Amino acid sequence: MSTEYSSINLIFSSLYSRISGIQSGTIDYSNKVHPHHQIDILKEKLFEFDYSEALRHIDVSIKMIDEVKLELPSILHPIAFEEVFNHGSPGAWFEKKSAEKVRQDVVEIISTELSYYSTELAFLRKKVIRFIDEFETELAPMDNKIQTNLSVDQLGSLFRILIETDLLKETDKMELCRRISKTFASKRKTNISVSNLYTAMFDALDNTGFEYWSKKLPEMSGKILKIKRDK
Repeated sequence: MSTEYSSINLIFSSLYSRISGIQSGTIDYSNKVHPHHQIDILKEKLFEFDYSEALRHIDVSIKMIDEVKLELPSILHPIAFEEVFNHGSPGAWFEKKSAEKVRQDVVEIISTELSYYSTELAFLRKKVIRFIDEFETELAPMDNKIQTNLSVDQLGSLFRILIETDLLKETDKMELCRRISKTFASKRKTNISVSNLYTAMFDALDNTGFEYWSKKLPEMSGKILKIKRDK
C-alpha cells in the first residue's frame, strides 16, 4: 500500500490482522468489533491534510474497501479454514460448525464491517466537499468568466468526457473543479458551486448531462464536416 495513503492502514491493518487470527483459529470470529473506533482515528488523521488531500484519501479508501469486499470470498479461502479444522486446534466458537459455515459467517461479518466503513466515509466525503464549497473564496470576477449555454450537469459531464477520452489530463479532481468554476459560467449561474460541479462530473449516476452529450456530439460531428466543406 502506498505510503502516500498510509492513513488507510488504520482500517486495513486491523482488518487483515483479525482475518489472519480467524483463519488460524486463534480469534473468536463471532466477537463484535467496533469499527467506529478506526473511523474516529481516521478522521483525526484526515484533519492533518487540507481539504483536497483529505478528499483524495477518502476516495482511495472507499475504492479499496469496495475492492476488498468483492475479493472477500477469495481472500477468505476455504482451504485456510479447513486446515484449522484438520490440523489446528480451533476454539470453542468453531464447534458444531463446518469449515465452510464458519467461512460464510466470517465473510458476512467482515462484509458488514466494510459496508459500515463505506457508509461513514461517504458521509465524511460529502462534508469535506461542502467545506470546500463554503471556504472557496477565490472566485474569478464575473466579467472574466467564459459564458456557456450549458447547465452545470452538462458542463461537468463535458469535462468528464474529455477526461475519459484522454483529451484532458486529470491530476486532481477537486482542483480541476475549482479551475472550471473560476473560469466558466453556466447557463443560469455565474458562480458555479464547486461541490455541484464535482457531483456532476464524478458522483451523479443519473446525470442528464451525459444524455445531452450523447445527442449533441453527433450534431457537432455534422458541424465539423460542414466546416471542412466550407473551407
